[in-house]
Amino acid sequence: MGYLDRLKGMNSEKCPPLPLPKLPKAPYGSFGSTHGARFQKITPLVRPADDAVTASRWWLIHYSDRETVEVASFPPATHAEILERHPDAIAAEPINQAIAEPARKREIDESLEHLIVRAGAHWMYSPDACALIREVARRDPEGLRLALETDVAFSRRELTS
Repeated sequence: MGYLDRLKGMNSEKCPPLPLPKLPKAPYGSFGSTHGARFQKITPLVRPADDAVTASRWWLIHYSDRETVEVASFPPATHAEILERHPDAIAAEPINQAIAEPARKREIDESLEHLIVRAGAHWMYSPDACALIREVARRDPEGLRLALETDVAFSRRELTS
């Protein structure tokens, strides 16, 4: 009798089932239970200033299961309209848009413009690159000034004087 025959014989014998120990009762109801606490969507209380419904173009949408999302609405939407469009949201708040002026309307300082022109001539910027660096100058003028002034090749004495 070979090894394979002995294994087949072992598998054909029926083993009596062992009794399983009883598990302790769970302290809370299971997911499938019909009793216990039920979850419901909580809508935030909105108190507009002077009882007027305010509309905004930019909103922060808060969710319970993910990160806050910034949303743009054109035309401007009210709080109720935003929550209606985003049914999973638990709250929404308008973002104040009057804080910063658009970057394309800002003027570039004359000394920074001079640095941009000299850097463009030195590095041979294309017209697209010049437009991009001017956009950077409008958004972060001090950062661009620092970058141009610390550029090793550009800040040599004969180029900056």
